[in-house]
Amino acid sequence: MLAKVPLELDEYLWAQWKCSRLAFVYAPLGFGKSEFAHRMLEGVDVLEVDAATVDVTQAVTAEASEKHDAVSNAQGAALASVISRCTSTRFVFLSRAPMPGWLTPFFAKGELLIVTADDLLFTDTDIAHLLSANGIASTPELVERVANASQRYPLAVAAAIAHIQRDEGSSWEAPLRDEVMAYFEAE
Repeated sequence: MLAKVPLELDEYLWAQWKCSRLAFVYAPLGFGKSEFAHRMLEGVDVLEVDAATVDVTQAVTAEASEKHDAVSNAQGAALASVISRCTSTRFVFLSRAPMPGWLTPFFAKGELLIVTADDLLFTDTDIAHLLSANGIASTPELVERVANASQRYPLAVAAAIAHIQRDEGSSWEAPLRDEVMAYFEAE
């Protein structure tokens, strides 16, 4: 298991998140949407709802939302109504698709923080901190190798670091793409 580190993005968005009531995080599989949301919500009372398996119109009510600071993976106009009524509650939505239209009014009012796949890509600093946190000497050359081989894609960076930890020398780069594609296929 890799040691986790805060990312540059966390610090960059923290001030905006403190002023926002809603966040919409969207990116493909393996970009760390859930990890990002958990870091931003650390220490906060959270009601987590998976819209793929739960009817959010039943699970997310004004009464339930007022008791929690965030709701994730939810969608729909009924939920927008709950959001409008619960002005002291924060909502976080995770999706693989772009922002749905029913969130547009919140965006227009400046209440919505949007985090995209581009935002979630790892920087050189993120890669260097992750290497160091996992007991690997971070050199500019190694950071560049990891960045190039992974294309800064969070899942691929984590896989590269796991390979390096196993002391696979320079052989870790070749199978990395196949490993990531196998993960996509399995998920």
